[in-house]
Amino acid sequence: MGKSLNGEDGFIWGSIKNRKGYAPDLVALKARHNEDFFSTWVTEKLTAFLLRIGIDRLKKPSTVSGLRGFHDSSLLQLTFLITSLLASLLPIASISILYCVNSMSARLGIIAAFNIVLSLCLSAFTTANRSEAFAITAAYVNLRRAFVKDR
Repeated sequence: MGKSLNGEDGFIWGSIKNRKGYAPDLVALKARHNEDFFSTWVTEKLTAFLLRIGIDRLKKPSTVSGLRGFHDSSLLQLTFLITSLLASLLPIASISILYCVNSMSARLGIIAAFNIVLSLCLSAFTTANRSEAFAITAAYVNLRRAFVKDR
C-alpha cells in the first residue's frame, strides 16, 4: 500500500501537520483508556515537546510507517513507575518528618501540608472520584494522628 494515501481520502485521518484535521465521524476500534491527568499530560503534551526538541531522532523509525515516535504503552509504563515511586515515598517522608519534629503546632502544620499534597496527588495521578478521595484523605490523616501525641 505504500507509505501514504493519495487523493481526497489521503487526509481523512488527519496529517502530521494537522493532527485534528480528521473527519468527525470516524470511530476507533480500540479507543484509548480513561487515563489520569498526569498520564494524559505525558502522552500528549510532553510527547509533543520531546518531538519538538528532536529527541525522537534517538529512536529507530517504524518498519510500517517509517516515522519515529513514542508508543502510548511505553509512556504509560513510565507514568506508572513515577506514580508508584511517589505513592511509596509520600507516607515514608511524612512519617520521617513527623518523627523528627518536636513542636505540636509544627506537626499539625506538616500533617496539613502532607494532606494537601496527598489530595493533589490523588487528583493528578489517579482516576479516583470525589468520595474515594475524601475516604483516602481521611484515612491518611487518621494514620498520622499517632504522631501528634507527645512522645
